[in-house]
Amino acid sequence: MDTFQGYPGAAGVFVAGIFSAALSSLSSALNALAAIAFEDFCKPYFGNTLSESQIGYILRGSVLLFGAVSVVFIYIVEHLGAVMQLTMTLSSTSGGPLFGLFVMG
Repeated sequence: MDTFQGYPGAAGVFVAGIFSAALSSLSSALNALAAIAFEDFCKPYFGNTLSESQIGYILRGSVLLFGAVSVVFIYIVEHLGAVMQLTMTLSSTSGGPLFGLFVMG
C-alpha cells in the first residue's frame, strides 16, 4: 500500500481485489457444498425424475440455505469466546497422533 501512495485510487483497487478474492472463494465453497449435498442426498432420493430447471432451483435454494447457515454460524462463533484457541488446541492434540498413524502405517 505504501508503494502506491502517490497514485490516486490504488488503495481502492487493492481493497477491491482483496474483497473479490474473498467473495470468489466463498462462492466456490458454497457451490461445491450445494453440489455435493445434491449428489449425496437429493439424487438418490429423487433419482432421474427431476428436470434441469428443478435441479437448478434445488441447487440455488441449497446455496441460499448454506449461506444463511454460514451467517448464523458467524454470530454463534462470535459469542463463544476463545474459539480459535480451542480449535488450535484440539487440532494440535489430534494432529500429532493422526500424523503418526498415517506415517507409521
